[in-house]
Amino acid sequence: MKILLLIIITINLFINLSAQNNDSLNIFEKLLQPEIKTGAKVIIEQPKTIEKGFLLLIESQRKHQTIQGYRICIFSGSGQKARDNANQARARFLAKYEKVKIYNVFKFPFYKIYAGDFRTRSEAYKFLKQIEFDFPDAYIIPDNINPDYF
Repeated sequence: MKILLLIIITINLFINLSAQNNDSLNIFEKLLQPEIKTGAKVIIEQPKTIEKGFLLLIESQRKHQTIQGYRICIFSGSGQKARDNANQARARFLAKYEKVKIYNVFKFPFYKIYAGDFRTRSEAYKFLKQIEFDFPDAYIIPDNINPDYF
């Protein structure tokens, strides 16, 4: 559990530091540098294999510009009118939730409309509860999302 917490904290720190500073230091090197105002620094005791694996994961996600997250499927259908029905669902959704990113997906034979880029299932669930009256058949799916910090 402590390792998972450390990884989550490290990812958040990496995101914040990479947004501020694009020099050649990796997250672990940046954490070892003293904080400018207080002189405090983080000490990490872990095997080098964890550090290498973590840096490979970060680089892979940066290269692909996506991370694993969740979206909400607001429409899924097939048949002759599926595309028209998908476009209608998209229009209804955008009329109410214009700031939420929406995705049209065609996976033969289904037309699907996905909404949102949620990092956690709980974020997706919270939004699902907001839209459940308008889209009672909506459900959460795991997907590669487009995070806003890239």
